[in-house]
Amino acid sequence: MEIEIREQILLLSDTHIMSNWGLLYPDHIGKDARGCKIKYVFQNDIQEYNQNLWANMMNRYRKIRYVIGNGDIVDGKNPFGIGHVCSNDPYEQTSMAAHYFSDFSNSTEIHLTKGTGYHCGRDLIAEEDIAEKVGSNCTYHDELVMDMAGIRIFANHHSAHTKNKAASIETKMKEVQGASDYYGKVDLLVLSHNHVYTSVSNKYMTGVMTPGWQHKTPYAVDKNLIAPSDLGWVIINIDDENKITVDDSAVIQCPNLK
Repeated sequence: MEIEIREQILLLSDTHIMSNWGLLYPDHIGKDARGCKIKYVFQNDIQEYNQNLWANMMNRYRKIRYVIGNGDIVDGKNPFGIGHVCSNDPYEQTSMAAHYFSDFSNSTEIHLTKGTGYHCGRDLIAEEDIAEKVGSNCTYHDELVMDMAGIRIFANHHSAHTKNKAASIETKMKEVQGASDYYGKVDLLVLSHNHVYTSVSNKYMTGVMTPGWQHKTPYAVDKNLIAPSDLGWVIINIDDENKITVDDSAVIQCPNLK
């Protein structure tokens, strides 16, 4: 007998909102340095491409029950990206990010985790401010450890930049499993930061490294990061027996839109 999907969770991260290589909401009304209203428009083909990708996701999953935004939601006052953002004002960035996440239904339960310090901020934690602006259906976590949709999830933005992503996930899976007295029995581990998708499963746990939404930046060029990023989102399917399957059909390799 075929087991039906009981629940779904949407995973996304590294949207880098207001980066010239990330997401930019085209009709968002913000303020300029003088406090005057300003309407943001697409500055390049990358932002328009990403917006179409976001619209595609919304068409399919606007009313999904659960969403995890696993850090680096905005680009922030990134010291490696000076002059590469549409606004250096962190509150403008979090305001636009709240505009994006408010696209989801009010019935969608959204969970945001803390990103990298130079993106999410030190004094203002971007993801925390976004959650407050979105409203009661959006919650901030330094790291997420909770029961959701019948499974236990551990989500933390940070993961090391290594060539073997699968081995990196497996190492973290073993660490989390070894700390079960502290975290409980975790069924799903979610890591991000690399802008590269990978998924690993064993009989105890499923691990996912999420794709990003940011195209190749000048910083990546300076660091000679050859492999293109992965873009998109991942769907976690949970069946009636609480078994997890990973739907990565929306993950695509970053196109060259120079």
